Amino acid sequence: MKRVLGPVPLVGLLVGLASAGPVSAGESPPPDGERRISFLVQASDRDVWARVAREFEEARPGVVVDLVEGPNATDLRENLYTASLLSGDPSFDLVYMDVTWTPKFAQWLVPLEGEIPPAEIAALLPQAVEAGRFDGHLYRIPVRTDVGLLFYREDLLEAAGVAPPRTFDELTRAARSLQEPPGLWGFVWQGSQYEGLVCAYLEVLRGHGGFWVDPETLEVGLDRDEAVDALEFLRRCRSGEEAISPPGVTAYKEDESRRLFQDGRAVFLRNWPYVWRLSQAPGSPVAGKVGVLPMVHDPRGTSAGTLGGWGFGVSRFGRQPHLAVEFVRHVVSLPGQRALCRETGYAPARVEAYGDPALLEANPLLPDLLALHARAVARPVIPGYAMASDVLQRHLSAALAGLASPRDALWAAARETRLLLSPGDAGNRALRPFRDGRFLASLKNTAVFTGASVALETLLGIGAALLLHRAFRGRGLARAVALLPWALPTAVMALAWAWIFNDSFGVANDLLLRLGLLDRPVAWLSSPGSAMAALVVADVWKTTPFVALIVLAGLQGIPHEVVEAARVDGLNAWQRFRRVTLPLLVPSILAAVLFRLLQAYGAFDIVYVMTGGGPGGSTETVSLYAFQTYFRYLDPVHGAWIAVHGLLLPAALAVLLVRLARPRWRRT
Repeated sequence: MKRVLGPVPLVGLLVGLASAGPVSAGESPPPDGERRISFLVQASDRDVWARVAREFEEARPGVVVDLVEGPNATDLRENLYTASLLSGDPSFDLVYMDVTWTPKFAQWLVPLEGEIPPAEIAALLPQAVEAGRFDGHLYRIPVRTDVGLLFYREDLLEAAGVAPPRTFDELTRAARSLQEPPGLWGFVWQGSQYEGLVCAYLEVLRGHGGFWVDPETLEVGLDRDEAVDALEFLRRCRSGEEAISPPGVTAYKEDESRRLFQDGRAVFLRNWPYVWRLSQAPGSPVAGKVGVLPMVHDPRGTSAGTLGGWGFGVSRFGRQPHLAVEFVRHVVSLPGQRALCRETGYAPARVEAYGDPALLEANPLLPDLLALHARAVARPVIPGYAMASDVLQRHLSAALAGLASPRDALWAAARETRLLLSPGDAGNRALRPFRDGRFLASLKNTAVFTGASVALETLLGIGAALLLHRAFRGRGLARAVALLPWALPTAVMALAWAWIFNDSFGVANDLLLRLGLLDRPVAWLSSPGSAMAALVVADVWKTTPFVALIVLAGLQGIPHEVVEAARVDGLNAWQRFRRVTLPLLVPSILAAVLFRLLQAYGAFDIVYVMTGGGPGGSTETVSLYAFQTYFRYLDPVHGAWIAVHGLLLPAALAVLLVRLARPRWRRT
């Protein structure tokens, strides 16, 4: 019988696994007669994998498949797997992998070319199989695939007599003629600083006849005219009077862009095949009104969607590697593909499954997807892919946010990518991030965030403490309610604020528009200044109660006789506060500032959730940079180096603050 474990506590597991020593694969054997394998699965896919696992278990008495329910966000599951594999943890026999993870995880995976018969590998989509090869070995077997598509409102185009576009110019003209912003935008896509931006850009890049990195020769094509033209197209989509994309598109990921399209507020959408199933669901405003096209192209290039998908690798640390391989073979069999793809509409990895009647009924797009896979653009399987992707993401985001011109951004990205791929530069890996000033930029961002947050929290915290110190009916309840923001988990709070500041669905724009303070929605998270301001607002809302609590404790420690004596001496309320209360509060205020200074300087989760460090790296903090270096780039030494050196400044400020406060403490 299958066991489904509860949701994984991300931060605790990462810290625990990363700090643990290597674990022997022979520890904690399963009970006699029972064979058990496990892997991490996103919460939204739990039910479908439960069906697949049940079929596998029923055919093999004594076998148990544990599904460890993890977060839906791909990067969070990647970090969980990274922490587990870094520590040699045997908890996961299988690694459920995105198409780009092979170079990163290959060192911890079992080569599969000798474990799975060649005929079974040949039955899978060749492009998907090749994405699992690295350094001459096959480490990942695809189980479902994806390819980028262009969705469009079939009803709107037909009513206007507009033919489905085939080129970028046709897409632009059609979107511009049909859109009525802000209620109906022409074209939405994934422009946030994350892997989805790379996928969207690669399709436009291939459409212009360009390329990113040749995995065979390691030649970089980002500083060619085709690459610049591709980025210029995306920049024009959201900028200027003739924009066809909302300004906030540079903060959109798959779900935000899909929601806008599915709500009937966009004409064209670039996304993955899963959108089809959701758009046709009962109650969908666009059910029966959606058409699907290959991505458009320029006369110089060809139409191509970015290759995506998921597959399995077998961990070297797992206790049941042979059973894990057996499970993979079951999943890619025709019955396994039916169980995985029939209810979800996923595109299978097995070629013959594209003609299976049961799967065609669930997803009528399968024949088109099979043809598109033949010319899909794959992300390069290269060493250091995670860092190369982050380099491209940051510079693409910077150009889209107006921080750099497309040409300057791509020239910088090309230079850094060549530096990363240079075989003679391996010994200087620790210096690479500093050659483009990334560490100094993150240090500056951290200082701005810390200074603004702590200053506002201190002022508001003192004011709140003074209010809560006064006697009034319900004071106890008011104090308890005031502490609620501080008690909420930061990640949950940050997610709520990210939606509050969403340009299309957020409460902030809606409220300000209703009050007449705005005449159009603001893309808060799409420009450097407003994104940083949004982070500060969210942090101030959460942590002002902490400052208020410390200051309130100081207020309650001030003798009533001292204040009353000041009143008798004729001092008014402001004079009493400035000359009596405030000097006596200095130790409490400095303690609160000291705590908040150190906490704010180490800010990670609020930035990770709300902006991911974007746009263009303008909100990346030292803690986020250190985390990326440790878990994404697999460089724990350099990650620790960044963290330690990044904390020298707040440590120095804390010492200075204590020294400056010491005479005042003595006087009070």
